[in-house]
Amino acid sequence: MEYDQLQPKMDAVEAKMDQIKADMAADDGADYVKLASQQKEMDELSAEFDQLFERFAELDDYVSGE
Repeated sequence: MEYDQLQPKMDAVEAKMDQIKADMAADDGADYVKLASQQKEMDELSAEFDQLFERFAELDDYVSGE
C-alpha cells in the first residue's frame, strides 16, 4: 500500500537533509562551489519531501475518513 511506503521514504529524505546540513555546518565555508552544490541538493530534497508529505496527508485524510 502506498500509504505504508511514504513514511520510510520521508524518513530517508529527511536523513539525507540532516546529513547535508551537518556537512555544511562542519565546512569552513571556503569552498563556495561545494556549498552551492550542497544547497542545490538541499533544495531538491526539500521539494521531494514536500511532495511526499503532501501525498501522505492526502492519503491520511482518505484513510481516516475525513
